[in-house]
Amino acid sequence: MSHPLEKARALACKHKLGGVLTLSPVYLRYLTGISMSRGTLLIGPKKASLFIDRRYAFAAVTLSPEFEVVVSATLAEENAALKERLLAIQGPIGFDPSTTTVEQFQTLSLLGHQLEPTSSLFSELRRPKTPEEIRAIQAACMLCAQGFQFLLQQI
Repeated sequence: MSHPLEKARALACKHKLGGVLTLSPVYLRYLTGISMSRGTLLIGPKKASLFIDRRYAFAAVTLSPEFEVVVSATLAEENAALKERLLAIQGPIGFDPSTTTVEQFQTLSLLGHQLEPTSSLFSELRRPKTPEEIRAIQAACMLCAQGFQFLLQQI
């Protein structure tokens, strides 16, 4: 169960949630592998839907085939599509209150589904590192160390 999507589903089940929703660029990157400044990810028990604008469509379809990619031209279109998917999920939807703005929360609340703040779920999601993540962190540390060594030689 090393894929972040499966970890998120398992944690949602553990927290007795019907699904998990994030708008945070950090969690969008972690869960999808795509860097984006705006998007919404809804993870249900069987389906995960990524709501984005056209800028990210090619990357999403290419890099994240496990997600249903919903491309919307306007925020109203995106919210209508999100509301439709929320209707198919039983139980509350967990979200991270520390990365969700008041405006985002108010918009999500209008979609008519029970939202539950779940800070602990999101911290649990990224805390345990997979061997692949550990190797990437080690490589980044080595690169930084080499950069510092180079700079020290220039002084």
